[in-house]
Amino acid sequence: MKIASCAAACAALLSLPASAVAGVALPLVIADEDHVVATDWSYTDGVATFSTQGPAICAKVDDVAQAGAQKLDVQWPGVGPRGGSFRFGPLDGQGRQIPVAGLRSLEFVPEFRVIGDDGLVCYGLRSDSTRRHTAYLLVAPFEETPDATVTATVVALPDAANGFTYTYFVDLDIPPMSPMATLPYVISAGYDGSVFDSARYCKVAPAATSCGSAPTVNGNLYERMSVAPFHQVHVRYIVTLTAGQVIDASIAPSSMLAMAGLFTYMGAEVRLDNNIAVGRAAVGNGALAAQSTAHRQ
Repeated sequence: MKIASCAAACAALLSLPASAVAGVALPLVIADEDHVVATDWSYTDGVATFSTQGPAICAKVDDVAQAGAQKLDVQWPGVGPRGGSFRFGPLDGQGRQIPVAGLRSLEFVPEFRVIGDDGLVCYGLRSDSTRRHTAYLLVAPFEETPDATVTATVVALPDAANGFTYTYFVDLDIPPMSPMATLPYVISAGYDGSVFDSARYCKVAPAATSCGSAPTVNGNLYERMSVAPFHQVHVRYIVTLTAGQVIDASIAPSSMLAMAGLFTYMGAEVRLDNNIAVGRAAVGNGALAAQSTAHRQ
């Protein structure tokens, strides 16, 4: 069943008897990404909100506001004992995740399928926060494109000596991507709201290990940039998260506590698994061995 708008789709589902939707988990598919499982959903004031079992992160890579477009808000639970959800991307004045613009419609067939405009780019991730190698099912070797990457390296876990803060480096590398077109990119990050209370960051040279005189920005890392033909970007962001306490033994060292994503128009580059970077509950680079899938799990 194809629904013309997200308002109609959500209204149709929410009109079902409570017994029909209680405890129901449905696949949520955004574009051609691997699905995540939605356990709850709502539609209010132009925003479709989904609670999911695993991560799905989104960004609006352009600033084009198309007529009729609405917003998408995907939330998934954190790992901390106090409860709370992951907070990805820009935050409002109360520290809440701001929904992403660009939602055009939903289909229910019988999975949720999100349809966005060209500027709404999302990554559906596995439970271990990795993403499949490309956005496509089959890619021939000659179809490779220049490869932009983002990495995350945790350099400090919360303790009394550092004011109970967690610090990680986000290293962004965008090689010359196009000889003709200027490409928009968004670098965006977030943190586990069941572990951390707030974020701040600074932008520095690639080898820097402290902010020095660089200005500090309160809130999640979020920057939109335009990469001109033959230009490249190499930069480091130092992100500090406030925990207020140590990370206790209930949180496994492999747990994802922070995440950064690099977004551009789908098709601008083939390889996308390294457009996701994760900070875990241990010092070091949180990357896992690459895993390739040819179909949705």
